Amino acid sequence: MIRWICIGIAFWAVTSHAQECRQAPRLHALDFWIGKWDVSQGGQLDGTDMVEATLDGCAILEHWRDVQGGEGSSLFYYDAGADVWKQVWVTDQALRLGGMKEKIEQKELTSSTRIRFEGTLDRTTLTREADGKVHQLIERRIDGGKSWRTTYDAIYERSSAQSTSACSSSRDAVAAAPLLLIDNNNRRDVEGVLAGYTDDAIWLSPDQPVVRGRQNFRPRYESLFRDNKLAYTAEITEADADGSLGYAWGKIRGTSTPLDGSPARSVEDTFMAVTRCESGKWRVSHLIWSHAPH
Repeated sequence: MIRWICIGIAFWAVTSHAQECRQAPRLHALDFWIGKWDVSQGGQLDGTDMVEATLDGCAILEHWRDVQGGEGSSLFYYDAGADVWKQVWVTDQALRLGGMKEKIEQKELTSSTRIRFEGTLDRTTLTREADGKVHQLIERRIDGGKSWRTTYDAIYERSSAQSTSACSSSRDAVAAAPLLLIDNNNRRDVEGVLAGYTDDAIWLSPDQPVVRGRQNFRPRYESLFRDNKLAYTAEITEADADGSLGYAWGKIRGTSTPLDGSPARSVEDTFMAVTRCESGKWRVSHLIWSHAPH
């Protein structure tokens, strides 16, 4: 009996730590870059890049191969103590200048569609474009670090050899979509929140008319974020998926504090998020919620 208790405790410890990574919003900062990519400069193919999550979502691996056969790999990992992502980049020319680099996330620039890593020699900015492509810009320090010069400017497109990316049907993968919305609400990141919805998303609110299309959500978010500081948490009760559709429901709790000094308002809502898989990522297509009775 004791043996089985010990096995159960060990299993709980391992799985709970893995779930921490998959459920933590900060661990999804590079989600928009995950996939197999054809990389071009000036319209000419320059190489291919494979980017994938590993270790139950606790790290990201990148494997680059250029058209001449040169290769490089990155390990991206999240330093919880410093609250930043870090990158270690190594190429098949590791003993030469630039063949091995370490960079740190510039957190103040991070959103759900952009992240920047900076090192002693250069910095890399990744930006997800509206059409799903990713823009990579690498700049080198010049003038003793006072300014920057572009050394690499490329566009990532989903590889033609890759079929439409499937989303993981795990509970945690589906639940990550509404959790990311909450995280970007707390950051007051309008673009980040909108990127978490499908283009044709629908809001079903208990006290407002139906709103259709994520761009029509923008005025509400801009007003909310301009006038309030939000501190929300989400508890996922259930989440599941079948094919390209999924759902997650649970509770949102927290406070909305007006910046004009008015008293904070308590929030306790029950929500249902219908999700849809688009380009390997779950996005919210329908959001339905109700307020707790007072």
